[in-house]
Amino acid sequence: ELDKFIERYITAPECFEAIDLRNNLAFNEAKKLNTHQAYLQFIEKYPLAKEISEAQDHYASSFFQASTKNNTIEEFEKFIKQEPKSPFISDAENSIFTISTVNGTISEYHHFIKKYPGNHNVETAWHKIYSIYTRDYKTATLLRFKKDFPNYPFTDIDQDIQLSKKELLAV
Repeated sequence: ELDKFIERYITAPECFEAIDLRNNLAFNEAKKLNTHQAYLQFIEKYPLAKEISEAQDHYASSFFQASTKNNTIEEFEKFIKQEPKSPFISDAENSIFTISTVNGTISEYHHFIKKYPGNHNVETAWHKIYSIYTRDYKTATLLRFKKDFPNYPFTDIDQDIQLSKKELLAV
């Protein structure tokens, strides 16, 4: 009914009110359905609606949830490819990191770094490898780490090697 009124009386002062009311009713319908398809349909049909920003947020969230409902690496990878500008990219990358390194082993972290070099968790993975590998903080271990992981991107290892050679006495 509102669409008919808007079409018929486009120049009427009440038309803007009718447009806002129609858009609000349509947005509430999309929220009731709460699916990414419903939000997308609203966004496409009413791109100038006052609710567009909120609809886009709901769309992004519901699309992420629908796309990754099984919580698998494959779903998160596909989501990142399909939606590179999504506000949920960081969540997808975090999930890939968590699933990939579930046991917290050096080999898992290293495999993660090689497979996902663009993931924002790569730095964390390197620090985890370093922490696990050099737990005893001995000079020989640090030197072996430097040899085993020549691509370690942080320069603090040389400083750690020098510090490990110092004998500290309790005073």
